[in-house]
Amino acid sequence: MTKYLGYLFRKNRYTSLFFLAIALGLTCLQLMSQSAYTFQTTAYQAQEVISLLVIFALIASVLLPMLILSFTHQKRSVDTYFALPISRRQLLIANVLYAWLHIYGIWLTCVALVIILKGVFELTMLAAIVLMALGLLASILFVSWTFLLANNIFDGVVMVFAYGCLPLLLMITSSNLIGSIIAAGNTPLLDRACIVVSPIGLAAWNVMALIQQEYSELRIYEIVILIAYIPLLWLGLHHEFVKRKAERADQLSTSWKTYPLISNLYLFALTLGIVADLWKSGISEVLIPLLFLLVMYMISKFVYARRMYLSWKDIASFVVSVLISFAICWVGWHTKGFGISAASVPDYHHMQELAIYTYEPDQGSVTRITNFDDPKTIPFLEQLRLKSIDSFYQDTTDTEIRGEMVYVFSSNSRSYPLSVPLSQEELKYLESIGEKETWKY
Repeated sequence: MTKYLGYLFRKNRYTSLFFLAIALGLTCLQLMSQSAYTFQTTAYQAQEVISLLVIFALIASVLLPMLILSFTHQKRSVDTYFALPISRRQLLIANVLYAWLHIYGIWLTCVALVIILKGVFELTMLAAIVLMALGLLASILFVSWTFLLANNIFDGVVMVFAYGCLPLLLMITSSNLIGSIIAAGNTPLLDRACIVVSPIGLAAWNVMALIQQEYSELRIYEIVILIAYIPLLWLGLHHEFVKRKAERADQLSTSWKTYPLISNLYLFALTLGIVADLWKSGISEVLIPLLFLLVMYMISKFVYARRMYLSWKDIASFVVSVLISFAICWVGWHTKGFGISAASVPDYHHMQELAIYTYEPDQGSVTRITNFDDPKTIPFLEQLRLKSIDSFYQDTTDTEIRGEMVYVFSSNSRSYPLSVPLSQEELKYLESIGEKETWKY
């Protein structure tokens, strides 16, 4: 295996020089551009360069595994490689190890250069270096596994990016559903949960959190999940490589884990996102996006089967996705956000402030409340919040927004729209418990 590993380094020496030249070029360009910003601290400048190198290394961890494993999808080379006098398991270990040593070595070299030139090194930087090693390994295993799910290079690239973009798709869909169906829907925690399903996202987020501590938050359970991904991805990759039939090379990708699974996942997620986003606009506004989605679904089937054809099962999948999406949104709307809107009572005693905005034709105002000690205050504000929830679920599509309740916490905020004007008694009570500001339009 060591001889084959050495062969990989010799064979791909120009590739290594190419990636090294780009990494060093990015490092030098970034360091030179910082010389004009004398107000930036040395530590901040080092963090900025290393963060850029993290992005570069993760991009390289996507490209390089596809390059070195492309032989599995080519009839001319797969038989030659599988006939080498080493086991397939050793062949796989050598390829993964080469990709990891190649990318991590270049990244570590450039990081060491930045640390030496800037003279900055902290304990968290050492932790970031260790975590980056694990993150790159998880990324390489993930890309290699998804690439080998297919039977040809084109489908392999499609699978890598299709599986890699799933967390982004989940974030967009959940954001549309929560923002449109749940009053004061807030998605920061859900967005973070979507990142958990991506080894690359987990690696990027948490390494950046160690490098730029003042801007990001490190979460230990996410690191545990990232580490757990490594043996799971290795098992999946080991199965796809060691038990792979050489005859699969340059054939259509027929595995259920490729286009059949991915196309239906994307179909349902996009359908739900479209229906939720346009729910208040009416069915007529949803038809055109759904027709466009149907065309895209047909194209995905064409790429899969290499012929323009939709079976009755494909049409049924599309219809079922649309019906389920409408059913979810209908239930969510008529249960006032699945009961979440009214049930998620804000923690008033851990709130920075509650800002209540009112909008009139010629002026606007905001009342800021920071003291909730009066026993009458919280029941009154809860009554106002429930009133805003009721106004959010009005059936009319052209409801005018008359105000807004913004709950401000240390890490996020919630916003409840008010389409029903506040009464004079409510306005007077608000002025008595908060500070009011008024402006003219």
